[in-house]
Amino acid sequence: NAHPPAAIRQMIWILFVLFSSFGFVQLAQISGRFKDKEYIAEFIYVALSLTSKTVLGYFLFIGGVMRDGHVVYTDA
Repeated sequence: NAHPPAAIRQMIWILFVLFSSFGFVQLAQISGRFKDKEYIAEFIYVALSLTSKTVLGYFLFIGGVMRDGHVVYTDA
């Protein structure tokens, strides 16, 4: 009965909402909500992309920091 920590579940839900919102924008675009102003939909896509990828990167970075207590860089 091992469950992930509450912080992990919150991260999953945050990412789910962020990445699902792309579908809502596409649905609005298909329904004709942005009929005369397609650039608004594109701006929303760019903003969502930047936001979701930044949050995902932040979660990955914090996960790496929390694992060992610090980030280790090695020379390749």
